[in-house]
Amino acid sequence: MNRIAYYYGLEAAMKAFPEGGTAGECFVNGETCSIWMWDPVCREWTDTNRPLQSPLAGMVTDAATFCPSVHPGIRCVYLFISGTAGTFEFPYFRNGDVPLTVVLSCPSQVWLYWNGDNWEVQVIPSVIE
Repeated sequence: MNRIAYYYGLEAAMKAFPEGGTAGECFVNGETCSIWMWDPVCREWTDTNRPLQSPLAGMVTDAATFCPSVHPGIRCVYLFISGTAGTFEFPYFRNGDVPLTVVLSCPSQVWLYWNGDNWEVQVIPSVIE
C-alpha cells in the first residue's frame, strides 16, 4: 500500500524508513516544504519539487481556490492531500465546462494529471502518521 507521512527533514524520514521505501511511498518534508518520493530505480528519496526530477507541477493546498498552470499539449501533475473523507470540488481544474469533483472515503492522496487536453484523477488511500 502507498503511504504518506510527515517528517521534518530527510534524516527523520530515513530513521523511519531505515531500509528505504517502496515505489509510490512519499512523505511531506517539513524542512523543505515539499513532497519527497521513493525512487525505486536509484533507491533514494527524491524531492519532487525539483522539476528536472519529476513532472510534479505543484501541491494543491486548497481544492476550492487553487488555480493550476496548464498549457495545451504539455503534461503535468498536481497533488492534493486530504486528511479527511469528503467531497472535494476543484473549480479551476475543468474538463470543458465541468469542474473536477472527487469523493473520498478516507484520508487520501489525490493525483491530478493534466494529459495535455483533459484532467485525469487517481486517488490513493493514505496512512497518515
